[in-house]
Amino acid sequence: MARESFLFLLILNLLVETGFAVCLIPFLKRLQGDGFWVPSFVTCCVMINLMTHPLACLAVENQVASFALVETMVLVVETISYRLILDFRWRAAGAMASITNAASLLLGILM
Repeated sequence: MARESFLFLLILNLLVETGFAVCLIPFLKRLQGDGFWVPSFVTCCVMINLMTHPLACLAVENQVASFALVETMVLVVETISYRLILDFRWRAAGAMASITNAASLLLGILM
């Protein structure tokens, strides 16, 4: 994958997943209660995607695993990351990872 296309896809992924995450803030505030802090949440969304997206691209590009397995692993890693880093409840962490990854996956399919 060319460096330019990787950078474009990374930026697009960050915009889509962080954008959907911001849309989920009211839902997450209800689930998390008083402990929810928006600035740390948005920063965490970006950092988690900066961790998982490059690794997923490398795995798919080098045919280390199937696309479905890579996406499943990304979902698991992001769910655990939201749970451990932001102290989300498992339900909120899973919803967060599932919805944002579904949005970026759908966009990727449409492109």
